[in-house]
Amino acid sequence: MINACLKTKTHYLDITGEMTVIEKAYLMGDKFRKAGIIVSPATAFDTLPTDSVALKLKSLLPDANKIKLAFKISGRGTFSAGSAITGMYRMHKGCLIRKNGKIKRVSPLYNKHNIDFGDGKPIQVGIWTWADIYSGYYSTKVPNIEFYTPLSDTQLKKALKYDSLKYKILLRLPFLRNTQIEKIKKKFRNPSYEARLKSSMHIFGQANNSNGDKVVVKLKTCDSYIFSGRGPIALANYISKNDVEPGFYTAGQIAGPDFVTTIEGAEEFEILK
Repeated sequence: MINACLKTKTHYLDITGEMTVIEKAYLMGDKFRKAGIIVSPATAFDTLPTDSVALKLKSLLPDANKIKLAFKISGRGTFSAGSAITGMYRMHKGCLIRKNGKIKRVSPLYNKHNIDFGDGKPIQVGIWTWADIYSGYYSTKVPNIEFYTPLSDTQLKKALKYDSLKYKILLRLPFLRNTQIEKIKKKFRNPSYEARLKSSMHIFGQANNSNGDKVVVKLKTCDSYIFSGRGPIALANYISKNDVEPGFYTAGQIAGPDFVTTIEGAEEFEILK
């Protein structure tokens, strides 16, 4: 699709959260500039609000050398079958972080700790492989990026099982992968419209520098699937009405980090220093 956009000189935004797509698009930046087009993958919930939080952190702490990001689902929200299947496809790659500019695999038990997402009730989180270890690195140039989400000890124990050498090999086999996909389809039901209306997303971001300084940014948005419809359309409208230089952009770079707060369902940043 991106190659077709290059040939036809058409701008390209998508709602994928695939890390390989973001990486390949980033590496094609020069081609996009020469063609005069704007290319920005992952403009939905994954990764517009989280990338915006990362950029906001960078603006508040320019010499940051580490960014931690996390999200929590509140209300009646849940993952769709499609999201679960996407996660299953990359499960054999394990839990990933960015350390010193490089992608590194870590244990599911890596840095288990608590985060207060804004309700005054700290909750246990575990490492979560999310596209921001690519997009956040490209947008902020911060060399160390980690992503987390609430995970219970039971969930972490299950993740540890799938992180074993046995499952790393088995999950590469198409037959077993397809079996897992069928199980996911039976287990996961896409959240209803009513459930989505009662759901919200809480995003947490923290930046640190080598001097020990720290800044925290929190952001609340509507349900992730509702936001995934509004975010890309808002960015497409922004591009159509503003003079944006051609090239590759992460979602938060197109209109700047504060733009996310203008999208229906998103609140203002909460900043803690």
